[in-house]
Amino acid sequence: MVNNTTKQAIFKKTNAVVVGGAIVAGGTLLDDHFETLGTFVCNGATPVTVTDPNVTANSSIVVTLKTVGGTVSPSVPYIATITAGTGFTITGTASDTSTYNYRIIG
Repeated sequence: MVNNTTKQAIFKKTNAVVVGGAIVAGGTLLDDHFETLGTFVCNGATPVTVTDPNVTANSSIVVTLKTVGGTVSPSVPYIATITAGTGFTITGTASDTSTYNYRIIG
C-alpha cells in the first residue's frame, strides 16, 4: 500500500574535507552525494511504500519518530526493501499510526 509521504528537501554535499575530525570547505573532494529528507505515516496495518527516486543501492536511510500515533514499538519501523531509483518500503507494528522522518544519505 502506498502511503502519504512528503519529500521536504534535497541537499547536494560537495567539496567537504575532514581535517582533524572537523569538516571544512574546499580542498580535496571526499564525498559527492545527495541527502533527501521527508516524512511518512505508518498505517497500522501494511508496509508503507516511500517513493523517492534518489535512493541508490548504496544509500543509507535513517528513520526517526516525529509524532506519536497509536502504539509505537522500540524495534520498528524498519526498512524492509530498497529499490534503487524508486524508493523503499517501511514495515511498522500493527497499531502504529505515527509520523516518522526519514533521511536518505548517498
